[in-house]
Amino acid sequence: MIRSIHCSKFLDRQLAALRRAGKKGEIAAAQFEKILTYLKNAGPQSEDIYIKRTKNGECRLKNCVKYDLGSGYRVITVRIGDRLYIPFLGVHDAANQWLERRGQDGFQPQETCYSREILVLNNQIVGKHQQEIEQLREEIDPYEEQLTGRLDESLLKDIFQGLFQKQSTTI
Repeated sequence: MIRSIHCSKFLDRQLAALRRAGKKGEIAAAQFEKILTYLKNAGPQSEDIYIKRTKNGECRLKNCVKYDLGSGYRVITVRIGDRLYIPFLGVHDAANQWLERRGQDGFQPQETCYSREILVLNNQIVGKHQQEIEQLREEIDPYEEQLTGRLDESLLKDIFQGLFQKQSTTI
């Protein structure tokens, strides 16, 4: 199971270049964002993302998947343990060159070159920051507490008149 996605810090620059490449580049950028959303929500085993893989797969690099964005654009992902790295986004030829270089030496990501995003899967928070997020949830906002204290049944009946009328007619 993937616990985090690590995007290359150059990905924003590559995405901007894709958008400047014209209409086909913009469509490819939109496809990349859709794939990234699928990865975040359902992981790489989702059927929606499985059909976006290249036809031949990727065997030059261990645990590597290359996705077709259309019009000759590709995105490369590499899974290492419970981490998914997205190191490259660009044209097909550059993707092949990237894979050739990494295929010989292997892919060894430098953590400083990647931004990290913690995933939320099945309503469970995954990652090191779980305790921090739980503490934020438990903290009570004083403004919300004050508003809640001002609510009473007559105010709720005024606000939700239709619901109270339906409820009284069904009883």
